Amino acid sequence: MKKTNLLPALILAPFLSFSQSDYEIYISDAGNFSNPPWQILKYDQNGENGEVFISENLAWPQDILFLEEQNQVLISNLNSDLINIHDADNGDLIGAFGTEADGPTRMAFGPDGLIYVLQWDGNGTVLRYETDGTYLGEFTQVGVPRSIGLDWDNQGNLYVASYNQSSIRVFDENGNDNGLFISTGLNGPTNIWFNADGELLINNYNTGQVLKFDLSGNFVETVLSGIPWNEGIAEIPNGDYLIGGGQTGVVNQYNPDGTFVQELISSEPLSLLTPNVVVLRNLISVSTIDVHPGENLIIAPIPGDYFKISSEVKSEIQVIEVLNATGKLVSKHDFLGLEIWDARDFPEGQYTISILFKDGVSVSRKVIVQHK
Repeated sequence: MKKTNLLPALILAPFLSFSQSDYEIYISDAGNFSNPPWQILKYDQNGENGEVFISENLAWPQDILFLEEQNQVLISNLNSDLINIHDADNGDLIGAFGTEADGPTRMAFGPDGLIYVLQWDGNGTVLRYETDGTYLGEFTQVGVPRSIGLDWDNQGNLYVASYNQSSIRVFDENGNDNGLFISTGLNGPTNIWFNADGELLINNYNTGQVLKFDLSGNFVETVLSGIPWNEGIAEIPNGDYLIGGGQTGVVNQYNPDGTFVQELISSEPLSLLTPNVVVLRNLISVSTIDVHPGENLIIAPIPGDYFKISSEVKSEIQVIEVLNATGKLVSKHDFLGLEIWDARDFPEGQYTISILFKDGVSVSRKVIVQHK
């Protein structure tokens, strides 16, 4: 289901030389929902060495979004109507990112590199921001009440989950309403996400199940059951899912077919009550490749399935080639000043991006394609 093209936007690499030891796990603890305690917790990739990352300036936190270029992290807070900016390393509060949302819940980078924000209250429209916090207004004119899950298909259509209406609404790439995609068979959907086969998976919160639907909105199967108040989803590099179980205060690991692997993060010792967000942070923030003396090619990752060929290189780039793990050429583009390899149509795994300059110099970087 992953689309292949070059995009005219500043979208950067999501998983650069990504390995099992290159990420941390961040958990939002919704505590007693509208009442504290609330906290943002941090663990290593094994679910160990947990620590409290943020414990102040929270008000029923709803999502965690890292802005790696700025070394910042955004936390949306339903009770205060604020999206706060924190230091990505120590969690210190920096300021407010956005004040326009009425009960902000989920946040995500869209295919255009902008930040999309859902609203629990108010008119329920989807809001859009530049990465520096500049408010760009409402992306949709039709609201989704109690919206708390979003993802895009390979055509750039946006899908939004309504918790209280137990439905999924779809919008085209321009924000026009295309109606209800799923209107029956759900019971309190929260997070939604597309898998590599183009199927939509849904955390069905009130039944503790993950449900799968095809791209026509037809029910396919129940992928897994038995995780009450399931909210929050992250896919780790081996393809397994991490899902928060709010009723028991744990984060469980599952195979893609729904097979239980392990309880990765338990309620103790950090008194985790209600995990409602699970986010991975890539520990490789910026990669600089030497080209000529004083000239660098910079790759800086943020979430997505895209790889930006950066621009702070004086020498003229001629061709960009992408090779798969076996060395087969899978993509080749002439350089037009700024290029972004959209890897959504390619299988997950290791690739090599090779940059060829007109003076004969070439550089390459191994990357890992990991679909969200």
